[in-house]
Amino acid sequence: MFCKSKKIFKLLFLNAVLWGFIHYFVSYIFLHVDDRKYFSGPFRLKSYTFEKSGSLWNKLFQVRKWKDIVPEGGQIFTGSYNKSELKDKSPAVLKSFIIEINRAEVTHWMIIFSLPFILLFNPRWTYIIHGIYALASNTPFIIIQRYNRPRFERLYARQLKNDDLN
Repeated sequence: MFCKSKKIFKLLFLNAVLWGFIHYFVSYIFLHVDDRKYFSGPFRLKSYTFEKSGSLWNKLFQVRKWKDIVPEGGQIFTGSYNKSELKDKSPAVLKSFIIEINRAEVTHWMIIFSLPFILLFNPRWTYIIHGIYALASNTPFIIIQRYNRPRFERLYARQLKNDDLN
């Protein structure tokens, strides 16, 4: 009995370290990707018609009620962008905010897609547990980005238009 619990403890510890490493490593890598790639390049994510400009996510998950209580990962690294507050609504600030929304979503998708790496180090009976963890720890953040992106893109377009008129 003691031997089996010792193995499980070692497995739990290994997985905590592996998942921590993956979260940190993937975040670090995508923090250092050129911002232009998130605004007009390959990491430029788009909203789909069925998302109804983000309102689908609020209707399904009531995002507005809980989005402000989830942790802000951008505070982990020096030089990263804190998305928890918008300093002003100038086009430059809004563009930075949209870039960070895209960066956050790409990062969380890549953490989910790293699941096969974790499975290499684990017995089969843990696969479902890891899949649930990967989805549960990243999907709320993806939903928040899917909800926020169209709203900030509309605001950005409006501010650009207002700047052009002035």
